[in-house]
Amino acid sequence: MSTKLYQILSACLVFSALVGLFAVRAQSEPLPLHNGALSPDDPAAKLDPKLQNVPEKIAPLDSHIDTTNSGTTEVSYNTNTGIVQIGPTKPPQTIVPLISSDGIKPSLGSAPNSVAKPEKSSSSGITPQSVIGFDDRILINDTTVYPWRAMTRLYITYPDGSMFFCSGVLISAKYVLTAGHCVHDPSHGGFAKVEVIPGLNGTYKPYGSFSSTNIRSYTNWTVNRDLNYDIALITLNQSIGNNVGWLGLAYYPSVDSVIAYIAGYPGDKGNPPVKLYYSYGPILSSTAQRLFYTIDMYDGQSGSGIYRIVNDQYYVFGVNTTNVTADVTANGGTRIDSAKYNDIQAWISSGN
Repeated sequence: MSTKLYQILSACLVFSALVGLFAVRAQSEPLPLHNGALSPDDPAAKLDPKLQNVPEKIAPLDSHIDTTNSGTTEVSYNTNTGIVQIGPTKPPQTIVPLISSDGIKPSLGSAPNSVAKPEKSSSSGITPQSVIGFDDRILINDTTVYPWRAMTRLYITYPDGSMFFCSGVLISAKYVLTAGHCVHDPSHGGFAKVEVIPGLNGTYKPYGSFSSTNIRSYTNWTVNRDLNYDIALITLNQSIGNNVGWLGLAYYPSVDSVIAYIAGYPGDKGNPPVKLYYSYGPILSSTAQRLFYTIDMYDGQSGSGIYRIVNDQYYVFGVNTTNVTADVTANGGTRIDSAKYNDIQAWISSGN
């Protein structure tokens, strides 16, 4: 890394830490005291060969237009019964951040920014609509290390039988944050059923796989396809986060120039593409509901958490959702504003 680039990144990281002091709301969850990874020889740790070549979900194209529609009605889908409910399922309430059972906040381990970022390699053959300039995504070789084991691969099955994969991130013991377009698509019948795999590493599922029991989003996405609300929360059938950990959730009133990280499963890396990659860079600009950046991504990484590191703790403040267009040289994500933060906390507190 050049001296100049190192100085720029160092300055951005200092600014990022200072901005973190002014977060209006943030919840950081504890890391569990063990990781409990399965043996690679365990049948439960082996990816079904039929899933290796499932195609990635195509991300929507983006623009800087903030087209907020009126009304942000919650919509929930019970994946066991197929019942869709529109309207609040539980009134908002104050959430008390959790600590470990012994009252001691465990260490979150080494931050990803301690990993040397390699020189950019040629992006020849990669579409410029998601990998901007040179490809600087970094392969994660060991997904049993926190926070990588809290990153999830999603296998999505729509009512018409179509299957795709996306990415997501654990933000509580049994809740995964992802993109709305990953779990709801009217062209394929609406809401999907989802299989969630934490820390998938090739064909190795170190913690097994889990199924969705409930999905929440907004009618502004499911009906209006408003990119400002391209976000969803998946409830799992088991609390795997008690084993692998999860990332905190946060709302920040100012995020421009903050160093952000994105980790997920791109559809252009490997054959089959079943490996976890991450990259990072500054938030270039933002609106009340959107985030824009040149952090490299590709279809399949939709639903990855956009997170930052403050005092060695990890906070998700957005969801990666969109590719660049010819006139907007930036990828984009849905921002967690104050209202979304409160909604997500209420959904988690419901226990459903």
